[in-house]
Amino acid sequence: MAGADTTSAKSLRRLTAWALGPCLPAWMVLAALYLLDRLDGGTVLAAGLAVFVLMAGLVFTRLADFERLIRYAETLFENPDTPPPPLYTSATAQRLLTALTALRKLWADRRDEAASLARSRQARLQVLYSRRTPPPLRRCPLQPGPAETFAGS
Repeated sequence: MAGADTTSAKSLRRLTAWALGPCLPAWMVLAALYLLDRLDGGTVLAAGLAVFVLMAGLVFTRLADFERLIRYAETLFENPDTPPPPLYTSATAQRLLTALTALRKLWADRRDEAASLARSRQARLQVLYSRRTPPPLRRCPLQPGPAETFAGS
Protein backbone atom coordinates (compact mmCIF):
# COMPACT_ATOMS: atom_id res chain seq x y z
CA MET A 1 0.00 0.00 0.00
CA ALA A 2 1.24 3.47 -0.78
CA GLY A 3 2.41 5.77 1.97
CA ALA A 4 0.02 8.10 3.71
CA ASP A 5 1.31 11.22 1.95
CA THR A 6 1.58 9.92 -1.64
CA THR A 7 -1.15 9.55 -4.21
CA SER A 8 -1.73 6.04 -5.53
CA ALA A 9 -3.72 5.08 -8.62
CA LYS A 10 -6.58 3.92 -6.41
CA SER A 11 -6.60 7.26 -4.59
CA LEU A 12 -6.55 9.15 -7.88
CA ARG A 13 -9.53 7.14 -9.15
CA ARG A 14 -11.42 7.78 -5.92
CA LEU A 15 -10.69 11.52 -6.00
CA THR A 16 -11.73 11.69 -9.66
CA ALA A 17 -15.00 9.94 -8.85
CA TRP A 18 -15.54 12.43 -6.02
CA ALA A 19 -14.99 15.24 -8.53
CA LEU A 20 -17.25 13.76 -11.21
CA GLY A 21 -20.17 12.91 -8.92
CA PRO A 22 -21.15 16.45 -7.96
CA CYS A 23 -20.73 17.58 -11.59
CA LEU A 24 -23.49 15.31 -12.88
CA PRO A 25 -26.46 17.48 -11.79
CA ALA A 26 -24.89 20.59 -13.30
CA TRP A 27 -24.13 18.71 -16.51
CA MET A 28 -27.72 17.46 -16.65
CA VAL A 29 -29.00 21.05 -16.34
CA LEU A 30 -26.59 22.16 -19.07
CA ALA A 31 -27.74 19.29 -21.29
CA ALA A 32 -31.38 20.22 -20.70
CA LEU A 33 -30.64 23.85 -21.58
CA TYR A 34 -28.89 22.69 -24.76
CA LEU A 35 -31.81 20.43 -25.71
CA LEU A 36 -34.26 23.29 -25.14
CA ASP A 37 -32.09 25.51 -27.38
CA ARG A 38 -31.36 27.94 -24.56
CA LEU A 39 -27.56 27.50 -24.89
CA ASP A 40 -25.40 26.61 -27.86
CA GLY A 41 -22.97 23.65 -27.88
CA GLY A 42 -19.79 25.64 -27.32
CA THR A 43 -21.21 27.40 -24.29
CA VAL A 44 -22.45 24.09 -22.84
CA LEU A 45 -19.03 22.46 -23.32
CA ALA A 46 -17.22 25.44 -21.80
CA ALA A 47 -19.62 25.58 -18.85
CA GLY A 48 -19.34 21.81 -18.34
CA LEU A 49 -15.56 22.01 -18.35
CA ALA A 50 -15.66 24.97 -15.96
CA VAL A 51 -17.90 23.00 -13.56
CA PHE A 52 -15.49 20.07 -13.67
CA VAL A 53 -12.44 22.27 -13.11
CA LEU A 54 -14.10 23.95 -10.11
CA MET A 55 -15.17 20.63 -8.60
CA ALA A 56 -11.80 19.00 -9.26
CA GLY A 57 -10.06 21.95 -7.64
CA LEU A 58 -12.31 21.67 -4.61
CA VAL A 59 -11.91 17.90 -4.35
CA PHE A 60 -8.16 17.78 -4.86
CA THR A 61 -7.55 20.54 -2.30
CA ARG A 62 -10.19 19.86 0.35
CA LEU A 63 -11.03 16.19 0.07
CA ALA A 64 -7.46 14.99 -0.46
CA ASP A 65 -7.04 15.11 3.34
CA PHE A 66 -9.95 12.70 3.69
CA GLU A 67 -8.30 10.41 1.14
CA ARG A 68 -5.11 10.43 3.20
CA LEU A 69 -7.16 9.67 6.29
CA ILE A 70 -8.92 6.77 4.56
CA ARG A 71 -5.59 5.28 3.49
CA TYR A 72 -4.26 5.75 7.03
CA ALA A 73 -7.22 3.86 8.49
CA GLU A 74 -6.76 1.07 5.93
CA THR A 75 -3.06 0.83 6.76
CA LEU A 76 -3.78 0.62 10.49
CA PHE A 77 -5.26 -2.84 9.92
CA GLU A 78 -1.95 -4.10 8.57
CA ASN A 79 0.41 -2.06 10.75
CA PRO A 80 -0.90 -0.53 14.01
CA ASP A 81 2.31 1.51 14.39
CA THR A 82 1.73 3.51 11.20
CA PRO A 83 2.40 7.22 11.76
CA PRO A 84 -0.54 9.55 11.08
CA PRO A 85 -0.57 11.35 7.74
CA PRO A 86 -0.04 15.09 7.39
CA LEU A 87 -3.34 16.90 6.87
CA TYR A 88 -3.13 20.33 5.29
CA THR A 89 -6.48 21.95 4.51
CA SER A 90 -9.43 20.27 6.20
CA ALA A 91 -10.13 21.08 9.85
CA THR A 92 -12.78 18.35 9.84
CA ALA A 93 -10.24 15.77 8.70
CA GLN A 94 -7.86 16.98 11.40
CA ARG A 95 -10.59 16.54 14.04
CA LEU A 96 -11.32 13.08 12.68
CA LEU A 97 -7.62 12.19 12.83
CA THR A 98 -7.47 13.40 16.45
CA ALA A 99 -10.47 11.23 17.32
CA LEU A 100 -8.98 8.25 15.47
CA THR A 101 -5.70 8.68 17.34
CA ALA A 102 -7.52 8.87 20.68
CA LEU A 103 -9.49 5.75 19.79
CA ARG A 104 -6.28 3.96 18.83
CA LYS A 105 -4.74 4.91 22.19
CA LEU A 106 -7.84 3.69 24.02
CA TRP A 107 -7.66 0.35 22.20
CA ALA A 108 -3.98 0.00 23.07
CA ASP A 109 -4.70 0.77 26.74
CA ARG A 110 -7.54 -1.75 26.83
CA ARG A 111 -5.38 -4.36 25.07
CA ASP A 112 -2.64 -3.84 27.66
CA GLU A 113 -5.18 -3.99 30.49
CA ALA A 114 -6.67 -7.22 29.12
CA ALA A 115 -3.19 -8.73 28.75
CA SER A 116 -2.26 -7.90 32.34
CA LEU A 117 -5.58 -9.27 33.59
CA ALA A 118 -5.02 -12.46 31.61
CA ARG A 119 -1.51 -12.82 33.05
CA SER A 120 -2.87 -12.29 36.57
CA ARG A 121 -5.57 -14.92 36.12
CA GLN A 122 -3.12 -17.33 34.54
CA ALA A 123 -0.79 -16.89 37.53
CA ARG A 124 -3.67 -17.64 39.92
CA LEU A 125 -4.58 -20.76 37.99
CA GLN A 126 -0.98 -21.94 37.99
CA VAL A 127 -0.81 -21.48 41.76
CA LEU A 128 -4.01 -23.47 42.22
CA TYR A 129 -2.87 -26.29 39.94
CA SER A 130 0.65 -26.40 41.32
CA ARG A 131 -0.53 -27.26 44.84
CA ARG A 132 -0.74 -30.92 45.53
CA THR A 133 -4.18 -32.37 45.74
CA PRO A 134 -5.79 -32.40 49.18
CA PRO A 135 -6.28 -35.73 50.97
CA PRO A 136 -9.61 -37.46 50.33
CA LEU A 137 -12.45 -36.60 52.67
CA ARG A 138 -12.80 -38.91 55.66
CA ARG A 139 -16.03 -40.05 57.16
CA CYS A 140 -17.15 -38.12 60.17
CA PRO A 141 -16.98 -40.35 63.29
CA LEU A 142 -20.38 -39.13 64.54
CA GLN A 143 -22.24 -40.21 61.41
CA PRO A 144 -23.20 -43.84 61.22
CA GLY A 145 -21.71 -45.79 58.34
CA PRO A 146 -23.81 -47.59 55.76
CA ALA A 147 -23.68 -50.90 57.65
CA GLU A 148 -24.76 -49.32 60.94
CA THR A 149 -27.85 -47.62 59.53
CA PHE A 150 -29.32 -50.78 58.06
CA ALA A 151 -28.32 -53.07 60.94
CA GLY A 152 -31.01 -51.83 63.24
CA SER A 153 -33.86 -52.37 60.82
